[in-house]
Amino acid sequence: HDLSVTRQGQKRLSTLIPLPRDYPKRWNNTWYLISFDVPRALNYKRDRLRDTLKRLGFGKLHDSLWISPQDFLGDVADFAAVDKVGSHLIPAISKELGKEHSRDLADRVWKLRELEMRYFRFINALTKPGEPPSSKLFIEYASILTDDPFLPIPLLPEDWHGPSAH
Repeated sequence: HDLSVTRQGQKRLSTLIPLPRDYPKRWNNTWYLISFDVPRALNYKRDRLRDTLKRLGFGKLHDSLWISPQDFLGDVADFAAVDKVGSHLIPAISKELGKEHSRDLADRVWKLRELEMRYFRFINALTKPGEPPSSKLFIEYASILTDDPFLPIPLLPEDWHGPSAH
């Protein structure tokens, strides 16, 4: 019997099990913003939009203002066209967001210190001598990957453990 995973099976698994990505080495000091005001009557579309923004790596600055250091505005426009919410979105590009330093802003929006501690605990649990990794540890790692926005390195804390964990 051939027990290899088919392409269709691989696609399904990739939606269930996130994979680590590379952290971009450079950043062009540009923020990409999506502001939206989806009516309450379309609440399910607003929730789908928020899920899509999170999946793309946007972070919630305010309930209806999401930011990314990477240009995924085209992906958001494609989603908005399919879901017919484009008229409720305003995309924007900015070099600055307030007076906060970009690394501090990224830490606050994506809760990077908290994520860093989760990576640290994962590495410690994984490297515990004499104990094989548990399925619970695998689930925790998948959860961390889901929450990691894979920001450019200049926005990450200096002691970032993401690459070591991967």
